[in-house]
Amino acid sequence: MKLFKNIFIVSLILFTNGSFSQEKIIKSVEKDYDNFAYIKTTEVLLKVAEKGYRSVELFKKLANSYYFNNNLKEAAKWYGYLMRMKDPTLDPEYYFRYAQSLKGIEEYEEANIWMAKFFKEKPEDSRGRAFVNNVEYLSDIIKDDQDIDLINININSEYSDFGGTQYKNQLVFASTRGKGKRYNWNEQPFLDLYYANKIDLGEYLEEKKYSKEVNSKFHESSAAFTADAKYMFFTRNNYYKKTYKEDSEGVNRLKIFKASMLPNGEWGGITSVHFNSDEYSVAHPSINKAGTVMYFASDMPGTIGLSDIFRVEINSDGRLGVPENLGNVINTEGEESFPFINAKGDLFFASNGHLGLGGLDIFVARNFEDKYKNGDKIFIDNLGKPMNSSFEDFAYAEDQESVEGYLSSNRDGGKGDDDIYAFLIPECKPILDGIVKESGKNIAIVDSNIKLFDNKGNEILTMKLEDVYRFVLELECNKEYLIRADKKGYVGVEKRFTTPSSTNSLLIELFLDKDEHLISEGDDLAQILDIPIIYFDFDKYNIRYDAQVELQKLLNVLKEYPNMEIEIRSHTDCRGTVKYNKSLSNRRAQSTMQYLIENGIASNRLKAIGYGESQPVNKCNCGGDINIKTSIKDLALVKLIEEDNINFNKVIEADSIKFYGTREIAGTKSGYYIIGNVYSRNFYFKKFMQSLKEKGYSPEYFTNRNNNWKYVYLEYFDTWQEAVASYKSKIDGNYQDEMWILKVDNGDLRYDHLQANGLSNKDDNSDASNAKEKITYHNFQDTQGVKSGYYLIANVFKSKTNAIKFIEILKQQGLAADSFFNPTNNFTYVYIKRFDSFKSAKIASQSKLEGTYNKEIWILKINGIGDVECSEAEHQLNRRSEFIVTKM
Repeated sequence: MKLFKNIFIVSLILFTNGSFSQEKIIKSVEKDYDNFAYIKTTEVLLKVAEKGYRSVELFKKLANSYYFNNNLKEAAKWYGYLMRMKDPTLDPEYYFRYAQSLKGIEEYEEANIWMAKFFKEKPEDSRGRAFVNNVEYLSDIIKDDQDIDLINININSEYSDFGGTQYKNQLVFASTRGKGKRYNWNEQPFLDLYYANKIDLGEYLEEKKYSKEVNSKFHESSAAFTADAKYMFFTRNNYYKKTYKEDSEGVNRLKIFKASMLPNGEWGGITSVHFNSDEYSVAHPSINKAGTVMYFASDMPGTIGLSDIFRVEINSDGRLGVPENLGNVINTEGEESFPFINAKGDLFFASNGHLGLGGLDIFVARNFEDKYKNGDKIFIDNLGKPMNSSFEDFAYAEDQESVEGYLSSNRDGGKGDDDIYAFLIPECKPILDGIVKESGKNIAIVDSNIKLFDNKGNEILTMKLEDVYRFVLELECNKEYLIRADKKGYVGVEKRFTTPSSTNSLLIELFLDKDEHLISEGDDLAQILDIPIIYFDFDKYNIRYDAQVELQKLLNVLKEYPNMEIEIRSHTDCRGTVKYNKSLSNRRAQSTMQYLIENGIASNRLKAIGYGESQPVNKCNCGGDINIKTSIKDLALVKLIEEDNINFNKVIEADSIKFYGTREIAGTKSGYYIIGNVYSRNFYFKKFMQSLKEKGYSPEYFTNRNNNWKYVYLEYFDTWQEAVASYKSKIDGNYQDEMWILKVDNGDLRYDHLQANGLSNKDDNSDASNAKEKITYHNFQDTQGVKSGYYLIANVFKSKTNAIKFIEILKQQGLAADSFFNPTNNFTYVYIKRFDSFKSAKIASQSKLEGTYNKEIWILKINGIGDVECSEAEHQLNRRSEFIVTKM
């Protein structure tokens, strides 16, 4: 019996008045409905329905009566009737409840249909977003099933028993098995706290009622004890000092009370915690092992959904601090309740807002307390079967002094309404089974060296495989590691992996390439060792982690050949000034050399030279002499429009953007996705997702049902411009690996943002001349000494003096204005910024340089004689590092 849930749903129940006799009958039970007397309500409403009466209001109340009393089979039946009424004003929340009810009877495919409708009607709701981003959630949950035996404890009754907490050698739990006044909700007695002495796992002596000071004539449940046994916190109705209180709507809410251990060994001195209120509920406390923090559930102001999980500091004198909402990683628009924090700092809780098997499921946030304290990324996992079922599963708890745990559930096969189940907590020690082989031949390699690192690059262990090729390591669950193998005569290899959340074996094969390269003076080690571009953050010269991984190859070679000397050569492409590129490449070469020195390579073996843009490997050219193609008498009056050349039907790599085209993917929200990777195999998909989570990212994914591939994405945007901006910034500098943009268009893509930015709302290849707000554009050739590109022109002057004065005005406004002179017409062009691509220039023009310049500007394209139009990939060939062997 989920009392907390029952109290909270009052805000969701809606009523309307009717005019027919049957509607008067419906109206007659509203008092019972308001007071949560759902057993009685159901009986009356069923009689109305049996007479053949049909109405939206009847089906709402009847379905809700079953839903909130956890009879999901009947709830699904009556919600089905409600959906067939096709009421256009129906609250989308009913779609969610119908989907949950269908899950409760394991009709998952039908439930998915209604979850998709829920998302369509309420796309901002995190529950719907979670579903559309993981429509294959069911297989993921089932795959993580655990080998655990649940024991229905011997003292469960025919009534509701739940919320077992181990205190010393006693199990303290809530039950309705007592006699006396019955609660209207389910016609069972009010809850009291009971205790029973433990004999063995799942075996207890006869239960007895807990302290008379704690139990009252109303509900008590969910006890929590501090480790020093000084204080006990528990849930009770708003009944204190023999005074019963209700909120402004006539609902008696729940509160948390604190009892102190008296010198006589009894609980007493009961007080109400300071953040209790008559207007909202506070319930289900759990206290961490240190006794410094209490977690609880509430619908107090600031709650995200029906109920949320909060935390509050506990002072040394037992006083409580200010409650904090745990945020939207834990909490959803649904119900989160029954928190439990174990000795490791793992936070368990029940939820119907996160993706589950039906009803309430139990979830866990591993290492929550440390991650919350340090501000690290927190991830949520469904415990899977058998801990969860299609029924209500909640009130997870552990005996902090043993390996035993408890949960409560109303699943089939129980003794009563809710039952308590005991189990042994499985030890999580995943086994890494590693094999070293030679690439291409699949031949085992013996005598290799193995090193294991944590996710921060700290070395954990190193070992030599003497006469063997296989090794076994016992690791920790849910941890990211990097393993490296090397052997003389082979090129070293490394793999990053994440251990599972259960005790399973993890097979990793490490393939070493035979080192068959004959190195001689003049060779480039970058090519021999397959070292790609050494990346640096913008305008910085420190060696990033991804570059360190590549430079490890170079370090190994330099250490293996102690007499080898090399020259480090750094090159740039032609974009930017010659002087700047020369300086930049020199600093980066010096930074690379310094890194090698700091890692044990003598400085007299190294030489660093920056060549700037002076040694391109192709014919890409960013400037040159330019010929006039178009004769324009007065450039300030002529407005030409260039077609928007963004092609959404093939991969493009212009202007540093990788675009993967347009896809129609059913069940996926239309828009622009920053894709990190695509997988056809679930094993590698889950590894990649876990590795991103361990690095602090929040990856999501969707499945393309046309090919069953999973697309892992880092961010989603409504507009191309937003996606481009995020891509170029490497997601605000946080993501350095390969990514690309994918456009999903299922025929419902909104184009309002395109119209607002002056683009056609017909398709992405439309002529910009049809745009609502046209882009002023000029195509020019032959402006001597001016670098090719797209210029944002602010004005054109015949007088150079006036041009200079105008530039000074722009600079006073914080704009980096400059100019060039066209000798063919004697005009001076004042521009605010230059771009390598039309797309970038257009975005800047449409945004008015991000709102920094509101006057008229237009785009001028300069084409140089002999220029080769280069893609970003071709420019990248010129941005390279070389490691030339100068002495062996």
